[in-house]
Amino acid sequence: MDFRNYATDIEALSLSSLKEGAYFIITCACGCPGCAGIDMPVRVTHEKEYVTWYPANPLPERILTFKKEDYHYSIYSLLNEYLVTTERYRRKFMNADWHMKPSVYLYNHKYLLQMREKLAKLIL
Repeated sequence: MDFRNYATDIEALSLSSLKEGAYFIITCACGCPGCAGIDMPVRVTHEKEYVTWYPANPLPERILTFKKEDYHYSIYSLLNEYLVTTERYRRKFMNADWHMKPSVYLYNHKYLLQMREKLAKLIL
């Protein structure tokens, strides 16, 4: 299996830490899961102390279980690093011709800040 074709959807991962559901956490680098042959989302469940993933693909199908406290903290740390890094590059290339529209960047940034705050309440 060549994992260079896969990426992590940070929004989906963040949502999975807050509530159960089906999320395309694993996706293609372009953002479209279908491009990487992923046609089913990861089913995520929350128990008292654990978060469990049931990914159907990429094959083989498996079950992944995480301690809920570690899961929340890891995603919080990832969001923190992501937001700091994107803000640094946004300032560095503010006058550059980005392929991403500013409105998309601002929406994602604001949304992920809100997600980080929700996670902070769970772990701090």
